[in-house]
Amino acid sequence: MDLPLKLARTIRVLQHQKLLKATNNTELAKLSGLSRKTIIKHQANITAYTQSSPVATTLDIKLVNKRILQTYIDEALPTGEIAAILGAIAGFVLRYEMNLLGNVNQRAKILKIGNAFIGLCVTVLVRKDDKGTPIHNKNKNANYLLTALNKAAFVDKLFKRSPGYKSGAYSKRWSLLPLAMEVVKTSTQSLMTFIQDYQYSSTTEVTHLPDHIPPLICSGESVTRNTALPPLEDCSFLVEYDDLQQLSLPSLLLILSQSDFSPYTDYIAVSLKNLGKKDPSVGRSYNIFTSIRSSERKELGFINYDIGGALQIICFGLLHRYSSDPELFNSFSTIFQYGFDTQYKTELRKTITDDLDMPLSDVKELLTAYANVVISL
Repeated sequence: MDLPLKLARTIRVLQHQKLLKATNNTELAKLSGLSRKTIIKHQANITAYTQSSPVATTLDIKLVNKRILQTYIDEALPTGEIAAILGAIAGFVLRYEMNLLGNVNQRAKILKIGNAFIGLCVTVLVRKDDKGTPIHNKNKNANYLLTALNKAAFVDKLFKRSPGYKSGAYSKRWSLLPLAMEVVKTSTQSLMTFIQDYQYSSTTEVTHLPDHIPPLICSGESVTRNTALPPLEDCSFLVEYDDLQQLSLPSLLLILSQSDFSPYTDYIAVSLKNLGKKDPSVGRSYNIFTSIRSSERKELGFINYDIGGALQIICFGLLHRYSSDPELFNSFSTIFQYGFDTQYKTELRKTITDDLDMPLSDVKELLTAYANVVISL
């Protein structure tokens, strides 16, 4: 009895990857797109085929890996979380492309390893310097990776750790080794390909941006004072998929968590909704771009994220040039001291809080609104 084509191709590839012996019948059924019953039915033929099967071709490897990757993504899709999908992809990469998981063949465990790897990488990469990130000895992702394969060798291939704990400390410094960076890069590329392919399949293709972008998507189009525009928090900002791949892992996940498909298939629409607790009309607007590095905001072209705050800084900077003028300083001493004397600012806020019997947070909000000329006193 001949083997089904999909099964024969899957066997050839798993043999090439030296993973066939570590693949049980249930997993083999999922990877080949067949039922477990079919795999058991062909068990004798599978054994015979492994003895004389031809070498897997490049096309075999490409097709089988694509199918296997999709099965891993399908496992994570019900969560609705980008990080979980990326974790599933990382699990696939660690096992099938990097062959780093040894004889681990339980899909649930591979998915858990992938998620722990991505979670730990995000934590490590949050820091900007090259000295490594302190990771506590009870960090759940680090602990799982150190114990999941019952050996630290797996971790040592991917991460550099400081040799010991400092006196009174419970953390070691972790940093990513080149192999880990390769896993992250391969995984994020596969994630972006999946997202973009999904958008292509569900969006009417627009091959170029029009001269005038719809009003709910930010553009560089000039406006007049009388032009009615929606609040910034109701807009989206277009980012090209190619630009997203230049972001650090933490920033990429943050941006994707606040994104949706745009009408243009090469772009993703990033929501500019305010993520802060305060009403942006009486304070500042903190959208997702304020959570990523300034250099990354610049690369994405998002440079006017806090024009209100910038205006205050510019005005205080201009005032500072005249602070040496006694007459001007005496006339506007409160403004000068509030702008440049931290201690004075703290004391002034406390005085107003006590005099008006208001919470400090409300006083700070009102002062910010006053500085932004939203209210008058």
